[in-house]
Amino acid sequence: MAKARPARRAVSPPRKRAAAAPRKPVAKGAAVRRRGRLWTQPTPVGSASLPAYVRLANHLRSQIRKGAYPVSSLLPTEMVLCARYQVSRYTVREALRRLDEEGLVARYQGVGTYVRAARSKAHYLQHISSIADLLQYTQDTYLEIAGSRRVRADRALARLLGSPTGVEWVHLSATRRDMETDAALCVMDIYLRPSFRGIERQLGKERRSIYGLIEERYGHRITEIEQNISAELVQAQHAAALNCKAGQAALKTVRRFYDERRRLLEVSVSIHPANQFSYTTRLQRDTLR
Repeated sequence: MAKARPARRAVSPPRKRAAAAPRKPVAKGAAVRRRGRLWTQPTPVGSASLPAYVRLANHLRSQIRKGAYPVSSLLPTEMVLCARYQVSRYTVREALRRLDEEGLVARYQGVGTYVRAARSKAHYLQHISSIADLLQYTQDTYLEIAGSRRVRADRALARLLGSPTGVEWVHLSATRRDMETDAALCVMDIYLRPSFRGIERQLGKERRSIYGLIEERYGHRITEIEQNISAELVQAQHAAALNCKAGQAALKTVRRFYDERRRLLEVSVSIHPANQFSYTTRLQRDTLR
């Protein structure tokens, strides 16, 4: 007698999975929940052409001015800033050091970094350790050109510029101003090769340097900047523009810009009132191996 076979179960067709809803893009700097904890996406801190610590200092300075970190409040810890902006601890410390020197924050061991002021006082602090730092100075300020003319170097001018006598230069008279407050930081005499005449019309109220325009427009690469700083007195014709008294102590800065073939392309002479300007240079000891 044949055994009865068990009835086969009906196989239902495979179910189609519903299409997953598209994920909404998360804005940079926004906080989102990830695996039960708060995770913050990194926030951009400016142009990659500047050192990371300069960009971070600029970003934190902007946040303090906007009130994101009120006066007397604590900034995030170094470790939090490292994680938030995906930078090294050295970068964070250098950025905080800059803000400390500007009087915006104060750092206390075992306590942290708290905000002292939303804006630094009427005193401009310039940090220079590289050509990139000099570029940052021009990012925070702009040039107001008062006039332009051709001059031929006599002995006195040739000695100042470091060029032969009889050489023709384009002379620009200018005032450098703070980008946010329009306050005059210094008066300047700028000397350019005649082939660069007209470059001042491209400046306007933009965050651009003359030597940056020379590189961009004429293809010269600035590889060396020679700088000389000396004591000076504010002249009567500059006192009104600088909002100070004639005869007041000042810092005179002469910078000579050279290309890769050491051709002199630009010379700038700046006069800063001494009580409104500080200049910081960091020197590090070479490590003996």
